[in-house]
Amino acid sequence: MALTLHISTHDDHIHVTRDGAETIKSALSGLPDRAQALAAPYEHGPALFNALGGDDLMDALRRERDKTLYLAIPQGDPADSLAWECAVKPPKTFLVHRVPLLRLVDGEAWLDDTPASVRLLALGADALVDNQGHARNTRRLDILQEMRQIERTLHDSGKAVTGERIAPTPTALGNALGDGRRTLLHLSCHGSLLQTDHGPVPILHLEDADGGPTTLTGDALVDFTTLADVRLVLLSACRTGQGYGGLTRALIGEGVPAAIGMQGLFPDDLSDDFAAALYRGLLAGQPLGKALQAARQALRNVETAVGLPVCYVARGGDVPLPLQEGRPQLRRLDLGANVSLPPAVQAPEPLLGRNGELHALAKLAQQHTVITVIGTGGMGKTALAAAYARRFGLRYRDGVLGYSFAAGEVDDGDFRRALLELCR
Repeated sequence: MALTLHISTHDDHIHVTRDGAETIKSALSGLPDRAQALAAPYEHGPALFNALGGDDLMDALRRERDKTLYLAIPQGDPADSLAWECAVKPPKTFLVHRVPLLRLVDGEAWLDDTPASVRLLALGADALVDNQGHARNTRRLDILQEMRQIERTLHDSGKAVTGERIAPTPTALGNALGDGRRTLLHLSCHGSLLQTDHGPVPILHLEDADGGPTTLTGDALVDFTTLADVRLVLLSACRTGQGYGGLTRALIGEGVPAAIGMQGLFPDDLSDDFAAALYRGLLAGQPLGKALQAARQALRNVETAVGLPVCYVARGGDVPLPLQEGRPQLRRLDLGANVSLPPAVQAPEPLLGRNGELHALAKLAQQHTVITVIGTGGMGKTALAAAYARRFGLRYRDGVLGYSFAAGEVDDGDFRRALLELCR
C-alpha cells in the first residue's frame, strides 16, 4: 500500500501523523518558507525532509510495495504553503526523485474506467503586445518547440489518443471543453497572482483574437473544466500552485481528479521536457505519481526547478488512464496540418522584432477580407505574411492555404487551379 502522511499546524508546530500515530513534530519557524526552499533546495531541503520523517519515513516506504507518498493537508493550513516537493535527503537527493509524491485532497474521484480514446487538448499563449499595446519583441515562450515535443510523444505512444491544439483565447478553450470528451488539458502560458481584498486571485494570461493580452481567472477555468471529462490539468504557468494550493488545488475541489501547477517561476525552457516525460509515462499506462516522478527527473539538472511542480489529486484520481490501443490522431499541435504554405512563402522561426506588425495585421484581418502589405523588396513582406498564417492559423476553422506568384506572372486561372490542387 501507499503511505499517507496527515500534516497539520497547531500552536505554531507542524504535526505529521502516519498510521494514526504522530511521528514527528517540528516548529513552523524552523522550516523554510516556499521562497527559501525553492531558491536553495540543497540548503533548506533537509529540514523539510526531516519534518516529514527523514530516514524513518524512507524505511517505511521501502517496506511498501507501492512507494507512492501522499501528503494530506487541510485546505488553508499553513503547512500547505510549504514547498514539501523541495525535501532533500542529505546531501543532494530529492525525495521526489526517489518516490512519487502527491498532495491528497479530501473527496473521491468518480471515474469511468472503461477503456476509451483520450484527447490531449493543448493551448499555448504568449501575447504579441502588452496591455499598453507595446510590442513584445523579445523571445519569450517557445510554444512551437513544446508542441512539437508533445506531438512526438503522442505519435510514439501507440494509443488511441488525439492531440488537438486550440487558439489561445478564453472563448476557444470554453468551446473546446464544451463537448464533454475525456481530456488531458495542457495549458502553457504566463501566470500571476492578483492581490485583492479577498486574497490572491490566480490569473492565466491568454490572448484575444488579435494576439493581444487578455486574462482568464482561476474561477473561470474551474467553470470550463466542468464541461468535459477532464482527467488531468497541467498548468505550465508560473504561480498556479502558489499560496495554499492556489488554482491547482481549487480544480480538485470542483471535480477534476488531478491537477499539476507551478509553485513559483517555472523556467520556460524546461516546459517541453517536463510535459513530454509526464505524457510519455501516462500513455504507457503508468499511474500519475510514477509518470510525475519521471517528469521531475527531467528537471534534475536545474535544482531550483525540481520542486516547482506541485500535484494535487482526489482519492483515486491518480490511477492509470484507461487507454485503448490504436493509432494516434494528431491535429495541428505544431500547426503543420492547419497551415499549408509553399517553399517561397516561409518565415524564420521565430520571426523576431515583428510582433507589433503581426498584431496590427491580425487586427486588420478581423475587419477586412483582403489586406495588401506594401514595401520595398527584401524588407520582409512575405515573411510577415507567412508568420501571420502560422501564428493565427488556428483562428481559421478550415485552415490556411498559401500560394506565391513570385515564380511567374499573376494569372487568375493558374491561381484557381493551384488552390483546387491544394484543397484535394
